[in-house]
Order: sequence, then C-alpha cells, then structure tokens
Amino acid sequence: MKATSENKMKKFLRLTVYIMLVWTVCVVFFLVTSFPEVFQEHQGKRGIRAYTQSLLFPRTQHRNVTLSLGQNRDKQSLMWLRNFHHKKGNLTAHEAEKLDRDNTPVDYIVSESGNVKVLVINKTIKTAEKKIKRLENTNNENLLQTLRLRREDNERRYYTPRKVKVNPIDHAFIINGAQICTTDAKYMTILIVVPSIPSHYFVRDAIRETYGSYSKAPFLLDRTAIEVAVRLMFIIGKDGNIATEKAIKNESRVHGDIVHADFIESYRNLTRKMLLMLKWVSIYCSDVDFVMKVDEDVFVNIPQLAKELHRRPYGVKGSVYGYVNVHSSVRRKGKWGVSKDEFPLSNYPNYASGNSYVISGNIIPRMFMTSEYLPYMPIEDAFITGCLARIVEAKVVSVPGFTYWHDAEPDPCQFVRDKRVSVTHVTTTIMEKLWKTCNSYREICSKFNRTKHV
Repeated sequence: MKATSENKMKKFLRLTVYIMLVWTVCVVFFLVTSFPEVFQEHQGKRGIRAYTQSLLFPRTQHRNVTLSLGQNRDKQSLMWLRNFHHKKGNLTAHEAEKLDRDNTPVDYIVSESGNVKVLVINKTIKTAEKKIKRLENTNNENLLQTLRLRREDNERRYYTPRKVKVNPIDHAFIINGAQICTTDAKYMTILIVVPSIPSHYFVRDAIRETYGSYSKAPFLLDRTAIEVAVRLMFIIGKDGNIATEKAIKNESRVHGDIVHADFIESYRNLTRKMLLMLKWVSIYCSDVDFVMKVDEDVFVNIPQLAKELHRRPYGVKGSVYGYVNVHSSVRRKGKWGVSKDEFPLSNYPNYASGNSYVISGNIIPRMFMTSEYLPYMPIEDAFITGCLARIVEAKVVSVPGFTYWHDAEPDPCQFVRDKRVSVTHVTTTIMEKLWKTCNSYREICSKFNRTKHV
C-alpha cells in the first residue's frame, strides 16, 4: 500500500511539471507572435530568460524611452546629469522626456529596469569622464611640456654668451693699486674686497683697524702650520666731488689699499663696480686663492673664514661660497626690479647673498670675460655668483655662518660662540665690539655671563 501511494505521488508531480512547462511555452509563443518588437528588445539585452522573468515576476512598469546619443561630453553637462539623477532609482518616463527636451549633450540610454538604468547611466557618465580626464591629462601634459621647452629654450638663449660684446667693462683705473696683491704666502691667499662709497673714510678706517688688520702680516691657521695671507682692497667709483677725489688720492698714498675706477657711483652700478673688481683681479692678482666680497656694514671673522675655506677645497671648475639663495623669484619693480631685457627668466639661478661671499680665484678671469658677452643686470649678487657662476659651471656652496639680508643685529659673544663667519647691520661701534670679542672672548664673555646671572 505504501509503495502504491508513493508511485501515485510521483506520477502527480511529474504530470504537474509537464502541464506547467506546456502552459509556459504556450504563453511565450502567444506573446512572441503577438508582440515581436518587444521580444526583440529584450532579446538584445538579456534574452528570453529575462523576458520570462519579467512576466512571472512583474514590476512597476514605465514607458521605455530611448534618447538620442549626443556628440559632446563636456563637464558641465555630466555634472548636471549627475545632480539630476543623484539617487539610486528609476528615471520616470516624464523625467527622461524632460532630459530629452533639454537636449542634454550627454550620451545616455534609459531602460525600464531601475538597477539596469542606473548602471547604464553611471557607466556612460564614467566612460565619458574617463575620456574627458584622459583628454585633460593629455592637454595638461602637452601644456607643461610646451612651457618646459619654452623655459629651457629661454634659459639656453640667455646663458649662451653673445657673439659680440654687449656689456663692455672698459672703465679706466684712476688708481690701480697694483701693489695690493704682492704676497709670499706659503699656502692660502685671501683677498678681501670692500665696495666702498667715496666719502666713507671713517668706515674704511674702522675696517682697517679691525678685521682688515689681518692684511698687515700672515697668520697660522688654528692647530696647523698653514700660513694664511690676507690682502685688503677698497674699490671706489666717482661721486663728482672734486674734494672727495683729492681725499681719496691722499688716502691711497697713506694706506695703499685703494682701487679707484672711472665710473659713477650708484646702486644700479654696483654690478659694474664688482665686474671691475673681477677685471682688476684678473690683471693684478691672478694668483690669489680666494676673493671675498664684503659690504661696508659687514664684519668678518677672518680666522673662522680661513677654517671654512680650508675644509672646502675648490676643484678645476671653481666654487662660490656663502649664504645661498635657492630658486629666488625675479622682481620687475622697485629697488631690486629687473626688466625682461636685462633678465628674461622668472627665477634666478642659485646664488650667494651679496652681503659677503667668496669666489675661488681660478675662475675669476673666466667670469669676467663671460660677463662682457651677457646683457648687464643690476642685481650684482644674482648676476655674478648666480648667472656667471652657472655659465662657467662653478659650484655654489652653502657655508654655515655667512650672513644674509635679514640677519639680526649681532650679539658679539653669540657671534663668536656660534662660530659665525660674517654678520651684517654693523656700525663702526659694533664693529669695534665684535673685534674685541673675537680677540678676548673668554675674558669679555665670561664677565658678561656673570653680570647677566647676577
């Protein structure tokens, strides 16, 4: 009895399945023959299976709308469509028609299934954005490449010396000071060059009595047997005052450290002044090891300078030492303004701050000869230690302890304690205090510290 019941149940289930299959086939056949265009649409998307599922499990239907494909894919339109369709859901037929009426220039297709519709739209937008991004990246790369090539071309043209002299330095030396650079130093010779204003006799005297006094006799480098010879030279132009001219001649006879040249003193002529210094060194002091340019308001610790230079020997291509300014922007207006004819680039090469810097003697003749074939530029330190140094391939070396434009007014004890090479914003009074502290540091600074603590 049990076996008979099981057989009957199996037959019933088998018959039920057959009837369902026959019923499904008949319904599909009827619909296909009655509505062939609808079937073709589903066949192109998900096939007969999807169409059957939509019949067996019906959803809320919207009128199927296929919008024409636009040709433009601009960012504004993409953002508009994204904002319009911000949620995951269906676009109604009304919304789709609105998009069509607005002629949104974006490729999109609206299908009847919400999920599929979102995927289709998002996929279209994503594809379009990728193309836009790729185009933007290409345009940016092309633009950057163009700018880079243009900059390199401008740099190449500027840093290539002209075929004829465009900046002749032919001013005569009224007082040539040929005796300044005679030396018998066994190892190192340092020429200190101070561009001085003609009427500043008192400043020159203060320098002679302080750090400039090292020019009177060679000295030994600390803890070595190396002899260092220092030479001091003041380079001066003309200010149009006859009395000043006579005083300078008398000063030169007494001290023998003046080089007087036939050019007019002015801030924009400072480059010319220092190029004349390079010319003078090339003629009268070609064997010097180092040339240090020092402003009038700067104090130099000569022994510390000699130590720093001894640690940093220069090679065949030479070196420039000082406080290095990196990638400084060019100013077009004001005191430091430079025209594009004088310097067409937007940034200076790395250069040493003009308060005090050192140039190795082996490259000075090359720097001077090169300077006459470049346009004159009134920013002296950038032109000499930056542009000329770059052309002769000299190394610009940053040395701790060199002063710079924004350096604070010095404290004498701290100046010596920090092993500074130079410091700016120095008056003649401060210069004397610095000089005494350098020579009697323990005595002066120990008393200062005791008084301070008390």
